[in-house]
Amino acid sequence: MNRERWGFQWHMMAARWAIALLVVASIAGAVPASASAPSGNPFAARRAAHDDKPDAHTVTVPTWSSAFTNQGTAYPYQMVGTDPAAGSRTTVVPVQIVPLRFVFADGVVLDGDTSVREIEASPLFEEASFKSGTTQYGDAMQRANFWHAVTTTSPDWHIRLAPRELPTQTITVPSAEGREFTGKTAGERIGLVHDAWLTPQLETMLTASHADPHGLILFLTDNTSTYYTAAAEGVDLCCQPGYHNTYATTDARGMHLLYTYIFGAYIAPGTFVGANDDAGAVFTSTLRDINIISHEVVEWLNDPFLTNAVPPWQMPSGDAAFYGCTNLLEVGDPLVGSSFPVTMHGGRTYSLPDAAFLAWFARTATSDALGGAYSYLGIFTTFSPSC
Repeated sequence: MNRERWGFQWHMMAARWAIALLVVASIAGAVPASASAPSGNPFAARRAAHDDKPDAHTVTVPTWSSAFTNQGTAYPYQMVGTDPAAGSRTTVVPVQIVPLRFVFADGVVLDGDTSVREIEASPLFEEASFKSGTTQYGDAMQRANFWHAVTTTSPDWHIRLAPRELPTQTITVPSAEGREFTGKTAGERIGLVHDAWLTPQLETMLTASHADPHGLILFLTDNTSTYYTAAAEGVDLCCQPGYHNTYATTDARGMHLLYTYIFGAYIAPGTFVGANDDAGAVFTSTLRDINIISHEVVEWLNDPFLTNAVPPWQMPSGDAAFYGCTNLLEVGDPLVGSSFPVTMHGGRTYSLPDAAFLAWFARTATSDALGGAYSYLGIFTTFSPSC
């Protein structure tokens, strides 16, 4: 599969919006002192330490815990669902879709509600054919991830996502905090909103919309990404069309609520194709429809609280300098751009992202995943390169 470096520069209005890098990644988490990433990489921008680990009194998504050992060091982790080695159980997690309706200063409206039906009919929530069975995308990936346990101990182990739509939230974007423009490929409308300005509003919506912390909250946008300001460089860096994060709060009863949420854009075909690039980079047409959201869903399943540390790794391709060194269990990021099509019963084809298996991060000599592979499509035939 093609794996292309994502990067481009746009010059927006009279302001110095030199948009240097495009990343679709989970970009909140902790980086150890030994790990680093280039200062121009938005992958590193939101990596604030997450210490909101749930305890017995925390209301949050259902999880299970385990650990692996590498070179004498134990690496504990928590994942959504139940332990696949502990028997055939099905976990059903509600996914609360909150469409975001952005009203930009020029009057253009980009409304996530227009994509809800497409999302609900996709392999995220409807069954499709995968190498690991006929099921939803996230379940297929996790069954493949723990294939040895599934085939020997827990053949009916599943994790299912059940969507429901919450009321659309309207956000009026001041000109200083974002803009929309027309793409060069097919005249698609593309929105950009400042991350630091938007994040507090999303966190307020988690409680104002009466979202349930037992489930995942999906803030759904229509072709709209966030960007952030890198003070050291004096530029605005883009784009974050998808990320997953957490938000901790306390309710009126004194209960600790730990929300897990995704900000994700439903992407119009052509948005991330080379014609939108002003700096010579080449993008991939597979980054469309639910690809970005699916990337975040499978990363959330593997690291819902952004606390799962692994041995520091780097990209196994020419993108190593771009991503730097990280210790995050982000299963989609090592394979950004590697995707595959899935056609549903009605004939609609969706673009889904590849993902690395736990064995790749744990650096095991052999993999217990499907086919003994280290990634779903089999691109990785050995474990992660260290840094």
